[in-house]
Formats: sequence, structure tokens, C-alpha cells
Amino acid sequence: MRNVRIDNEAGAQETLFQWTQYQLGRYPELGLLYHIPNGGKRDARTATALKRQGVKPGVPDLHLPVARGKYHGLYIELKVGKNKATALQKEWIEELTKQGYLAVVCYGWQTAAEQLIKYLELEERQVQNGNNNYKVVERLKELNKYNLNLADCMLDIQSHGLNRHFICLEDAIEIVKAGGIDETNS
Repeated sequence: MRNVRIDNEAGAQETLFQWTQYQLGRYPELGLLYHIPNGGKRDARTATALKRQGVKPGVPDLHLPVARGKYHGLYIELKVGKNKATALQKEWIEELTKQGYLAVVCYGWQTAAEQLIKYLELEERQVQNGNNNYKVVERLKELNKYNLNLADCMLDIQSHGLNRHFICLEDAIEIVKAGGIDETNS
């Protein structure tokens, strides 16, 4: 491991990513963890360009796009010392939580590492698709009787709130192209 200062956020984050490299054998999903470079000191020209490109203040530092338990993924805002989450960071955490993510503030890289392990040890959830998502498959079976096109099927699924069940558009397209649902695979 490279020696870094862990009394600042950059050093704590670098240490956390070094730690993840040692954990990949046990938790290969940690290879998907990435940093969202929204913070940091920048000159005005770079800051303006990044803002036009979609950088948004308050977005948490780290994202693990792995579904576990009832969550779509994990966001971590990493803090060290006496630093506290800003009002914008708290807003993002609240909104991400409403969208089904686990979004937390961790103080120090060790706390973030513990949070990552706790999260990855939640019950693994398979992202559901058109063949194993019971509610969506059942609705598509029902809709198949009416020979609806894909757009009508997707509108119906959304109107019933079933889009929260992670059917992806590609799976829905395949189901409709195949002429509906194969009763033996659902």
C-alpha cells in the first residue's frame, strides 16, 4: 500500500480504494465501486465547463452499483475529521434514499469499508428481468391477450407501478418480439 494521509478526504478515499483491491477475492463486486469527481478545487474555467457537462454539487463521493437487499445500490459520502455533510449533500442522500438506494455518510475510510462489507453481505438480489419478474410477467401475460404493441405494454406496466420491479426495456422488447410470454419459463 502506498503511504497517504488519511486525515483528508482524498487520502481516506485513496486508502479505501487500496483496501478494496485486497478484498476483491472475497467481494468481487467491489471492482464496480467508483468515485464521482464532483468536489475538489478547480479554476473557474474548469468548474464552468464541468457544470455544463453535468457535474452537480452535493452528489455523494462513491457509488457501488450493486443491488442488495431492498436497495438498487450504495452511495457513500466520505468525510474525515470534523467535516460534516453539507445541506446539498444531505438533500442528495435523502433523494437517493427515496429512489431506493442506500445513501450514507461515513466518517473515515474504515467506516466506509465496514459499510461496504455490511452492504455486500445483505441478501443478494438478482436484478429482475422479463422472465423472472413475477408481477411484470403476469401483467405482460394479461396484456398479450390484447395484441398490444411494446409502447402500450410499457405504458401499462408503468401505470400499474410495476416499473419499480426493474424490468428493463430490452427484456420487454424481447418478450413482445417473441409474441408474448412462454408459459413454461415464467
